[in-house]
Amino acid sequence: MSCGTRNDHLTSKNRIIIGFIPKGSDGWILQFLFCDISQYAQRYDFIIANSIQDLSLYYFSAQEAFVVSMHQSFVQQILNAGIPSIDVASFYTHSRIGLDLAALSLIRAVLPMNTTEATMLLLANLNPRTIRVFPAGYDSRVFNSNFSSGNKVRPIDVLFVCRYENPENRHYYLRKNYHLLINLTKALNQCGYKVAILGKGWDSCCDDNFKQAFEYFNLDHKSYASIYRSSKLLLIPSLQEGGPVSWLEAMACGCLTLSTSSGFPAELRNGQLGSFLMPIKASVVEWVEEVSHILSLYGDPDLIDMSGREVFLKPATFPELANVIESIANDSPKGFNSLAWPIPEAVISA
Repeated sequence: MSCGTRNDHLTSKNRIIIGFIPKGSDGWILQFLFCDISQYAQRYDFIIANSIQDLSLYYFSAQEAFVVSMHQSFVQQILNAGIPSIDVASFYTHSRIGLDLAALSLIRAVLPMNTTEATMLLLANLNPRTIRVFPAGYDSRVFNSNFSSGNKVRPIDVLFVCRYENPENRHYYLRKNYHLLINLTKALNQCGYKVAILGKGWDSCCDDNFKQAFEYFNLDHKSYASIYRSSKLLLIPSLQEGGPVSWLEAMACGCLTLSTSSGFPAELRNGQLGSFLMPIKASVVEWVEEVSHILSLYGDPDLIDMSGREVFLKPATFPELANVIESIANDSPKGFNSLAWPIPEAVISA
C-alpha cells in the first residue's frame, strides 16, 4: 500500500489523517483508494489503522489528527473509542436497508460517492453542510485518452469489470446482478460479439457454457488500462452502485458505457459524453438490442467528446480528492456542502 503504517516515518509536523478499516474488511477497494489518494497529500501524512487500538494510538499521539472511516458502518466504533466527532469523516458508499445512520449525524463530514446517495442522506435529515459528494476515484496518469491518436483498434466489443462472488454471498450476488450478467454474456457471444470480463474469481463459476462465451482477464490493477483501451463498450448491469471505479476508468480511457441508472452513471443524461443508461428491469433481449444500437452508431472513438469527459471527471481524480480530504481535516469551507457532483453543470458538454 502507498500510505503509511505505524512503522513508517512521519513528518516532523506529525499532522496525520488516519484511514480506519478493521481487520476482516481490509483489502477492500476503498482502502486502496485511500492509499492512492494519499500519494497526492500536501499538508498531512496519511496512515492506515486496522484496529481500534492502533487508531487510538495514532490519534492521541499526534500533534494534529483527523480520522476517515472507510465505511459508514465503522463510525460508531470510532466514536466509542473516544475520538471526538468533530475529528471524524466517513466514506459513504451506498445505502443499506437497516443500517443506523444516527452516528453519521454527529461527525464533521459524510462523503457519499454520488449525488443520489447525497440526496438520500439529506432526506434522512443529515445536515447538508456536512455532506460532500466524493466521487472516489481514479488515477488520471494511468487511465487517460493519450493513446487514442496512435491506437484506435478495439478488438473487444463488450467488457465487464467486476470480481466474481458465488451465490452464497447473496446480497453481493444480487446487487451486482450476476444472473443477468451471465445470461447477457452468453447472448452477446451468440450474436457474434467478442465479450471480455476483467476481474478476479470468474474461473470458479460453475456455468461451463458461460465460461466459453468470454475472454477472461485476471490482471493486476495497473494493467487494467490496456484492456479498457482495447474495448469499445463497458457494461454495468448492477442493481445498485456507489461508483463503480471501473466506470470512471473506462470513461477516462475512451470507452462507451452502458449502465443501469445507479452510482456514477446517473450523474449524466442518457447518451451524454458517450454514457448510456438502461432501465433497471431491462431484459437480456433489451440489453442486447441496446448494445447493438450503440455499437452501430457510436463505435468510432473520435465521436466521443474526450475534452468534455476530462472536465467532468476531474473531481474524481486523486489530486482533487486529496485536496478535499485535507480541506475537511483543516476545517476549510471549500471541503464541505456539495450535494451534487462537484462541478458546474454549465461546463459539461452535451
